[in-house]
Amino acid sequence: MDEEQIHLDAFELYFKLRQEGNGKTKSVAGVASEYNRSESIIFEWKKKLHWDDREAVRSAEINAEVQKKTNSTIIDNKSKYLFYPPIRAD
Repeated sequence: MDEEQIHLDAFELYFKLRQEGNGKTKSVAGVASEYNRSESIIFEWKKKLHWDDREAVRSAEINAEVQKKTNSTIIDNKSKYLFYPPIRAD
């Protein structure tokens, strides 16, 4: 199956719905509704175009980026704390 723009757009919606916490079946139903296709057609696209694999790779990339930004924030906060320690009232 050749991937066309409609398939790319459908995957983007599927991925968004999955990231919002929807299950696979509900996400497929959302895509089917949005693109006026049957759920069985969307499940076929999902299987033939390897949406599960693509979702896993993309989720891992996003999680790595979030972790990187979180680490950077923690490092910045710790550096500020070490440079400007709190004043203690003894």
